[in-house]
Amino acid sequence: MGSFNSAPKILNEDTQDDDVELPPKMGCDQLLSHCRAQVEPPPLLDRRFKHLQPETETQSSSKTIRILQWNLLSQALGQNNDNFVSCPDSALEWKRRRHLMAEEIIRYDPDIVCLQEVDHFKFLQKVLGTLGFSGTFFPKPDSPCMYIKGNNGPDGCAIFYKTERYEVVKIETRILEVWRVQSNQVQLPTTFIYIFN
Repeated sequence: MGSFNSAPKILNEDTQDDDVELPPKMGCDQLLSHCRAQVEPPPLLDRRFKHLQPETETQSSSKTIRILQWNLLSQALGQNNDNFVSCPDSALEWKRRRHLMAEEIIRYDPDIVCLQEVDHFKFLQKVLGTLGFSGTFFPKPDSPCMYIKGNNGPDGCAIFYKTERYEVVKIETRILEVWRVQSNQVQLPTTFIYIFN
């Protein structure tokens, strides 16, 4: 809940994805093709979620809200601290992993994306921005990433939403408390309104 350790923080900015160049607007298929071109096989697992089945005549996409929630595993922690000994090094390599993460998010066509352990917000903002998403990031007050050499800044929570379907009415940032003591966990309570077209 408190400081990660007694080591000094290593202050780095979110610059590890400055090499990513994308046009300002892309379709889902274009962006998926781009992401797939950036990584080598194997492809992602094909998950068959019930709600992703083709819509029936009684369902309408305008009445459906699709929310994707995911703990991304902070790159600094996953690659440099958590010792994923059963995981191949190539699966944790950021230049490959970032495109796999983008592909995983994009292919489910969410309206709202809620993410934890985000330490590459600029990358997500750039990629999801090409699909018309806007997003907000709130870092942990004492992110453990800040104590790891080569970090990309603090990790925290991020929320993205499709601007053509939703408008933010209210967004708050909160640091959670445990027994009236500030923890190192954060949240982004957000209120949206649906934009009728």
